[in-house]
Amino acid sequence: MTTPMRGVMNAVTGGAATPAEIARTTGLDRSEVEAILDHLSRRGRVRLETLGCGPSACTGCGLKGGSCSGK
Repeated sequence: MTTPMRGVMNAVTGGAATPAEIARTTGLDRSEVEAILDHLSRRGRVRLETLGCGPSACTGCGLKGGSCSGK
């Protein structure tokens, strides 16, 4: 059995980039995912970033052409 925290980590390493994607992947509530991400961020296990779309937002972004809707 996978713990919720391990499920979130697996989803992130598998390419899920937003709380909504992680929630869909894991079956957890988005609020639970956000709480786990906050905890993992405080522990230095993940780095939370704000993704924004704009004229140059995709330059150098690892999600460009992938799972990002701002392709």
